[in-house]
Amino acid sequence: MLQAAGPSELHAYVVIGLTAGVRTEEARTLRWDHVVIWIPSLKKWQPVTEV
Repeated sequence: MLQAAGPSELHAYVVIGLTAGVRTEEARTLRWDHVVIWIPSLKKWQPVTEV
């Protein structure tokens, strides 16, 4: 499934669904401001929109 989704715009959607175990209706509502990244130098989580 990942290989088939590779060139598609839906690749990230498929990866999130398979690796995080979220249902499709949950994944559809995700926005970039829901995604965070750990910043070791700051020792805190930060939204990816601020990185």
